[in-house]
Amino acid sequence: MNKMIFLFMAFPCTVLFAHATPVEKAWQSLQKTFEVQSYDNIQLFGAEVRGVLNKSLPDLNEYLQILIDFLDDLKIEKKEKMLTFRARLSVPRLTVTLLDPEKAKKGQLYIMDFQRELKFDVELRQDSVVFKNFSGMDFFVNLPYMTDRIVPSQIHVSAVTRKLVAAAWVFGEMYLAVARVDLRAKKYEGVDWWATIALNLLPFLSYGRYTLDKIENDFILW
Repeated sequence: MNKMIFLFMAFPCTVLFAHATPVEKAWQSLQKTFEVQSYDNIQLFGAEVRGVLNKSLPDLNEYLQILIDFLDDLKIEKKEKMLTFRARLSVPRLTVTLLDPEKAKKGQLYIMDFQRELKFDVELRQDSVVFKNFSGMDFFVNLPYMTDRIVPSQIHVSAVTRKLVAAAWVFGEMYLAVARVDLRAKKYEGVDWWATIALNLLPFLSYGRYTLDKIENDFILW
């Protein structure tokens, strides 16, 4: 499993294990990390973010470092149950190649493609973290029987099972696919075909009573 994914998940997962109010605890940590005081809004220039990360994470993953190097500004908003991250890059588009596509193993991420404006929400629950409402980013993953380009829809990380479950748009954003990763074992468990089929068929079979959001949140992912 790529190290960058664990760095990306580390902060909110640490919050969950602290047995505190998730959003408030996360917000306090952010204020302390970036040395700012704000009730619900933090705005930082790219240089400020780089300065803090270079001190706190000097051995930052080289690929994540590339993204941080092109960061123009970052805005973090605190809401009732989630944090919203908005970032702007200094270039119109940034493509980060992690490895040769021909050498990528099954389930391995090999390219990240970012637009200038990026956004995602982090919903902090009692026993899990949900990354959702992604905008401005595509990923390329070696997925058998599917297109490699995926657009993330939701990523769930369980603090109990230490497993990651991701729902992403494939085939030109026509269908949703569900895949699972065991974070503890650092093992890609593959596409969950039953969840994938249900996620795409239930909205039609239920005549709209089950929306994709409801299916993802309620029972398909867990």
